Amino acid sequence: TAAMASLLASRTRLAWRAVELLNEPGEAPSLYASYYEAAAAVVRQHAGVDVVLCSWTYQLEELAPIASRLGAWMDVHIYHHVARAAPELWASEFASDLRQMATAARASEGRLLVGEYTLALAGGDGEGGSFTDFELLQYARWQA
Repeated sequence: TAAMASLLASRTRLAWRAVELLNEPGEAPSLYASYYEAAAAVVRQHAGVDVVLCSWTYQLEELAPIASRLGAWMDVHIYHHVARAAPELWASEFASDLRQMATAARASEGRLLVGEYTLALAGGDGEGGSFTDFELLQYARWQA
């Protein structure tokens, strides 16, 4: 981490603002708390930039206090596994994400960004595969 932070800091022509410490770690954020603390200190010492902690929406509640303590940003990744032909489920999935993001944003002084968001995954209905163009349009119109 120190070598990468030093290298990036030496590249004065690059415009960069933060370093994400782990992308989609897959385990509970508390398991990485000591790493996050040590890595954040190294990144700030060698590069002088912010740090970003990555999470899924269902882990934000646990990640928010860690991010807040470190003054770090949270990068949330959202992938919906909703049935293609069940628009009534879209609302509950979307509302759940918004509630979790709002709570985490309040706990971290608003340092939350959505780094990945897709509605290309269709699951639970046995059809699999990506949404069709029409289904993507239907979903986008529903969200608007």
